[in-house]
Amino acid sequence: MIKLYQTKKLKGHLSNSFYQDLPDASGQETDPILSWYGDIFYINRKMNLIFTNELTKFSILILKYKKSDHPDFAATFRQYLAFTMRLHSLDPEKYLEHTDSFGLNTKSNRSPIAHLSRLKIDFTPTLHFEYNYIETEPLWIKYTQAFNSFYTSYPGRKSYYEPAEVMKDELEKRGLLR
Repeated sequence: MIKLYQTKKLKGHLSNSFYQDLPDASGQETDPILSWYGDIFYINRKMNLIFTNELTKFSILILKYKKSDHPDFAATFRQYLAFTMRLHSLDPEKYLEHTDSFGLNTKSNRSPIAHLSRLKIDFTPTLHFEYNYIETEPLWIKYTQAFNSFYTSYPGRKSYYEPAEVMKDELEKRGLLR
């Protein structure tokens, strides 16, 4: 099960069917590799979603998101997660086996929330500039790669690492890579 924490701004912006079946999973013990934090930001009044993994800070970007275009948000999340993992040469198949259901996480962890804020602060100005001049797919690829190669600190580690590296290490530890 994927535990999903949503910021106040994001709540209500995902598909209606997603919210209907979303149990509260805050009290359940879940491997942090399956815990994701989501936020929303706007560019030219267009909604964009960003999600980051609680443990690895590996991030998923969904540009120009419209609720009406994504009636099944769970499928959209899995699709973008798979695209993002493949973009970073990570095989998503074993990991996706654990994403059959979602649960709402109401307990926040400051580290992934701060990471989401940092990504928005650092990348939104250039993303805003390029938003209308570059096609969505190349723009998505560029910023998804940038988000996951942005050197970041981690609790318990002494140096800075790329989220894609940390995601690979953690998936390998858990046997979730082929």
